[in-house]
Amino acid sequence: MANMTTSDKKLYFSVSHKSDLFYIDRIQNIANLESHIHVSREEVEGCEPGRIDLTAASFPENTEFYIC
Repeated sequence: MANMTTSDKKLYFSVSHKSDLFYIDRIQNIANLESHIHVSREEVEGCEPGRIDLTAASFPENTEFYIC
């Protein structure tokens, strides 16, 4: 991660079940990263319900984003 830029970053990460989640602690500790972690088939505290919906998302000009 040492080569990462200082620009804002967005991560959209979705899994079906809580048991499918991995590296959540690491993801939440990355500087300048806005994470949107979705679990589609069950309610999980700290995660967004349902699938990723980018229709309401906004992406400033210099923002890097990642979709998993």
